[in-house]
Amino acid sequence: MLRSSLCYVRLVTTPKRFLKHKRPGDKMIPPPHSISLTVVGNGRAGSSKSMLIDTGVCRYLVNCGESTQRVLAEYRMKTSRIQHVFLTRMSWDCTSGLLGVALTAKAAGVKKLTIHGPTELEHLMQLTRPFTDCKTTDIVMSEIHEKYYTDDAFRVQSFQIFKPTNVNEEPVYKRRKENLGNVSESSVFIYYFQPFRTRRKLIMSKFNEACIPASVLKSGEIQAVINGENLILSDGRIISPDEVTVPSPPSKNMLFVDCRILITFLHLYPMNTFSILFKPRSLVEI
Repeated sequence: MLRSSLCYVRLVTTPKRFLKHKRPGDKMIPPPHSISLTVVGNGRAGSSKSMLIDTGVCRYLVNCGESTQRVLAEYRMKTSRIQHVFLTRMSWDCTSGLLGVALTAKAAGVKKLTIHGPTELEHLMQLTRPFTDCKTTDIVMSEIHEKYYTDDAFRVQSFQIFKPTNVNEEPVYKRRKENLGNVSESSVFIYYFQPFRTRRKLIMSKFNEACIPASVLKSGEIQAVINGENLILSDGRIISPDEVTVPSPPSKNMLFVDCRILITFLHLYPMNTFSILFKPRSLVEI
């Protein structure tokens, strides 16, 4: 029996100083040096369209359809660090697995699970609250539709795209009843993830050539060079960051677009504008 879901997993090394669950109020940590993107489901029959972003500290789930939790457990992708769920549409394909992920987050000890998406999700979370037992896990709705979301790894912006109206379309009272249930799917959210640039990388060969004492490497003074500041030694020498470090490679932005409205999105924005704002390599269709 063929599997209808695809999973691409890359290992991410997490320093020991990183906490398993980062709580609000914790000290800010540097941006992650590596980010992995996993295709949990490709949207074929029997699988949901879902993506998982892992920074080594926190995980972000884009869409949470039915069987998402099962696929995560089958491929041993831990859900203990999932603290954010981004939903593109208010439909069964995107929200049916939300309750299972919330229960798993509760069992894993996640203190706060933030849901990003349409405003109608707030009513859905109120209906499922008795089943999730939110005494240990706080499930809240974000205001990403009003302002962008920022944490230690990303700056996430949301764009709401509405279904274009046809002037030749029949009035609402004349349409068939089965079409009335699709009113909530007329608007779709697009998410634009912008990773923060990591700190500079220290080159030990250049560090030794500059005859910098080893005690500086063990002290907190070396953090100033990694952050792009000059290092003043005890003998009066000034070491610039370019002498012992190299800038980190720029991170690739990620744009999550629902494939149902991809043609509409390209129609609203000219291709030259689209290629300038978002590189084609960072476009992910879900």
